[in-house]
Amino acid sequence: MEHLAASPLRNVKQFSLPGNPEGKRQLTFLELGEQAPFPVRRIYWLHTLDHGELRGQHAHRTMQQLLVAVSGRIRIRLDDGFTRCEYLLDDPAQCLWLPPGLWREIDVLEPHAVLLALASTHFDEADYIRDYPAYLEFARSRASA
Repeated sequence: MEHLAASPLRNVKQFSLPGNPEGKRQLTFLELGEQAPFPVRRIYWLHTLDHGELRGQHAHRTMQQLLVAVSGRIRIRLDDGFTRCEYLLDDPAQCLWLPPGLWREIDVLEPHAVLLALASTHFDEADYIRDYPAYLEFARSRASA
């Protein structure tokens, strides 16, 4: 359990986004200089997803992300190479902040769910670790450093 002190898992945060939750028509927002803990360089969304579809299955060396399930239910499984945890995103007024260095799996729990991602960097294939054994080596070398 010593590794948890330095684990990126301890920096994962789920938080509520501001807005107007009253009435039939609701509004939720994220102000980039306020709620985002990093400058946003890229915004993308996963959509037309099938129930049971598994996405992600990678880690980022430096990129941070904010994730919001704007529609449907999505489970995010995180792994720091030693410990695993999961978060349920099922409220468009909830946001999940992922620091770099975590393996993630995105599990679609409802058909046609939509996941919005705000990223701290532009797309860079070199930032991705797409092989789990290579990720374990990366995570364990960071923990021993």
